Amino acid sequence: MRFGVLAVSVLLITSACSAPRPEKSTGFPIAGSYEIDAVFYPEKSVMKAAAVVNAHTDQSDSIIFFLHGELNIDSLFVNGVKTEFASSKEYTYYNYSLVVNRTAFSHPANNAGELELTVYYSGYFNPSRARSPSDYMRIDPDDGVLLRSFPYSIWFPVFQHGTVESYPVDFTRVSITTPKEFRALFSGEMISEEVKGDERVSVWQAMGLDYSNAQCTARKYEVLSGEGIYVYHLRNDSSRAHARDILTLAKNINNDYAENYGEPADKNTLYIMEMPKYGDISSANVTGISSEAWYNFDKATWPKILIAHELVHPYVQINLPPSNPFYAFAIEGFPSYFHLPALGKYVGDGWYEKRMLQIEKSYLAKREKGIGRRGRPLPPEAPILSLSVDNIASYKDTFVLNDRVVLFFDYLMRKTGEERFMQFSKELFARDDLDYDIFEALVLKYAPDIKDELAVWLKSTEYPAEFRLQ
Repeated sequence: MRFGVLAVSVLLITSACSAPRPEKSTGFPIAGSYEIDAVFYPEKSVMKAAAVVNAHTDQSDSIIFFLHGELNIDSLFVNGVKTEFASSKEYTYYNYSLVVNRTAFSHPANNAGELELTVYYSGYFNPSRARSPSDYMRIDPDDGVLLRSFPYSIWFPVFQHGTVESYPVDFTRVSITTPKEFRALFSGEMISEEVKGDERVSVWQAMGLDYSNAQCTARKYEVLSGEGIYVYHLRNDSSRAHARDILTLAKNINNDYAENYGEPADKNTLYIMEMPKYGDISSANVTGISSEAWYNFDKATWPKILIAHELVHPYVQINLPPSNPFYAFAIEGFPSYFHLPALGKYVGDGWYEKRMLQIEKSYLAKREKGIGRRGRPLPPEAPILSLSVDNIASYKDTFVLNDRVVLFFDYLMRKTGEERFMQFSKELFARDDLDYDIFEALVLKYAPDIKDELAVWLKSTEYPAEFRLQ
């Protein structure tokens, strides 16, 4: 039965790895794996689900987990034993509806340690009126299922909320059932999909997925595919035409990356999906493009930037521990630049050079005024190599980890020439470790006269005249 006690049936993907434990204690139980069986009824804005969470905890009393504020717990089992619980509503700024369901339970002290929590729950996901229209999460008859994960719209049990960081877990099996005219996407890899009567059931797996990336989308999609890329689009001629253009871009960009950067570290399937207004998302290997961008794809550049940026991650990925001083630079800095040369060749018309000038202008304005493009205060500028896993979120997409990093790599390309820069790039991304000495030696191999400049770029916030484009 769909909502009987779930049996743990782990589906294996040969390249999958178990999720590592977080390096720091979060003060909550630590989830290790999830199995989720979710059924969506878009015409009623309702979902019904069962989730098995395997976790580790040192607690026995007052263990707490959270769900979206409109979802209710139907029953709860701890290590196979039906358990009493207490649920209440709690305010949080971070959930899109500003309310979460807080559920507390206890279990015998001798069971502290490994914990198997089975939760049966159901409820609504109505549109939020509490915050901005960009909080598009909901389940409805027209747009279908549009759910983000922690902390936006918690559609499966998590042990933390608010400002506490998420971490990787293993989604060993996620089954999504919808009316048959809908197609569902989850982050990770689809294992199977079949129509059973009036329902469509897809089964997914995502090992080592940060649960903040565990999005779930289901709409009345058709699918266009090629070379490991799947484009989910709506059923109209205009949407199909733009899906073909998007797939063409994605394939061309991927081929350029493979030629210049080598084999990707992670060969996950890429899913690109059409979404409603404000629905621009990036969740692991799933990229969502809003309707405005989708239907203006041939007229606007930023959707192309989004797709190219998401595609480049596995090609420029160096598996560094968070304690490595190059971690922030590599994880968020490298992808901020290395999609741009390939996209420049695809777009043409001097786009790359114009883009560099725009980025420099933006960077100089931010340095002078201390505010971002939306008028919000920026954190104080810091050297690239002073950034760490703890402040990576403050500097990516808005300041140092895109603007200064992009300008640095452009400077290096100007010093080496494009052909030698691509040789440098391929050698860089073939590495499995990185520190300053290694990076410096590699840079000086291709640009032997910039030892002092390299230190200024990476270890200071100076931006002298000789670095500038204009």
